Amino acid sequence: MTPMRGLWAAVGCAALVGWLLLRGGPAPLAPKSVVEPAAVIEPRAIAANASAKPGARSSSSADLQQADFIAEMRARFGPVLNRGHARVRLIEQAINYLQSRYPDSWQDRVDALLAALFPDRAAELQANYASLQQYNDWVRNNRDRVMRLPADQRRAELWQARRAAFGPAADDIWAAELRNQAMADALQTIVDDDAVSLASQATAWAQAVDTAWGSSDSGAVRARRQTELLGRFVGNAAVQDRLRQLQPEQRNQTLRDIRQAMGMQGDALDRWAALDTQRDMAWEAGQAYMQQRAAVVANASSGDRAHQLDALRQQFFGDQAAVIAQEEAAGFFRYAGEREIGRE
Repeated sequence: MTPMRGLWAAVGCAALVGWLLLRGGPAPLAPKSVVEPAAVIEPRAIAANASAKPGARSSSSADLQQADFIAEMRARFGPVLNRGHARVRLIEQAINYLQSRYPDSWQDRVDALLAALFPDRAAELQANYASLQQYNDWVRNNRDRVMRLPADQRRAELWQARRAAFGPAADDIWAAELRNQAMADALQTIVDDDAVSLASQATAWAQAVDTAWGSSDSGAVRARRQTELLGRFVGNAAVQDRLRQLQPEQRNQTLRDIRQAMGMQGDALDRWAALDTQRDMAWEAGQAYMQQRAAVVANASSGDRAHQLDALRQQFFGDQAAVIAQEEAAGFFRYAGEREIGRE
């Protein structure tokens, strides 16, 4: 992974913020080199130079590739460049481009390329690049200490370092993480109140999603990510504990109520209900299989054990017997442990 790819994983994805510290983080970027504005080459000038210098074919080809890259980045990021998140993403793309072409000298070319991409925003982009270096250096220098802190304190120090590097723009750059944390905090508060029905909790969770995303985006987000958001609620440990206490018929009705509270309707509810029934049957068979399998392992002779297990898998799983055998050979037993209700 390149330094900036690793950094962007921390910048753009809330789920990987802890990874930046817990898994070692990216190496720091090399010091920024200052490039005078006169060194900037505009795309049209590049194309003109390509036709005017037929003897410099390799250089002209590289210039044309850079011109194409500049045009693509302007079209992609120009409309959203006022957002700090987009500027950091643009810088990552620029560095990846340079690293692929100039692995030994890409650091010396960053400022010139940023200036060529958006000349009127060159100083701002170069400052953002410097901020990335500052934050990246902080992560490298403090990783071992911060990873030993409690989660709340670790998060506080990360945000302090981000805001020291980026100022108020840090909240925009890490907006996805802020939103995700707000949703996680809301979900925990909701499920902690076990006096409220699961369906009512699901309604409150849907409202928390709407609040986190804002009224203009929430409906589209919930429609686009409905399965993910449902899984996040149903997969919560407290919700799972309550579902396991219900009898199958009551449990499946509760799952239907939860899905309806999250906006699922009509045929989709019926399809999920049918899937719940199939899963119940599969897990019932799987649990019976695991019991009989344990008896075979305990009592069958080593020479006869494999044959008996093959027969047992065929009895319970039919066409899927070979798949189950392969999973077990790899050390995975899909029907061992507790089932995640509503998810498997």
